[in-house]
Amino acid sequence: MDDQQKAKMAQRMGQMHQPQITADMVKNSRSLKCSCGGEIYLQGVLLKKLSALLSPTGKEEQLPIQVLYCKDCGLIHPETDPDNVIPEHLKSKSLKIETL
Repeated sequence: MDDQQKAKMAQRMGQMHQPQITADMVKNSRSLKCSCGGEIYLQGVLLKKLSALLSPTGKEEQLPIQVLYCKDCGLIHPETDPDNVIPEHLKSKSLKIETL
């Protein structure tokens, strides 16, 4: 068995062990609501500038940070900021979890 065949077999084995999310699981899950009541989130990118003094390259850099924001009010879902790098004034203060 050559390296390519081994890689394909390893990929198939990995796929067999990954749990699959079913339609029933999605149907029985809860929706996160923004504090404004919105339930639809859009993807966006927040750009931050890194100064040349802090940059590993020694040059000023732009850092794209992917975020999810509420379609209705524009506030960012706080769970998209695990490292707490997004300014607080851009985040939804409280999220409501819809009960089943």
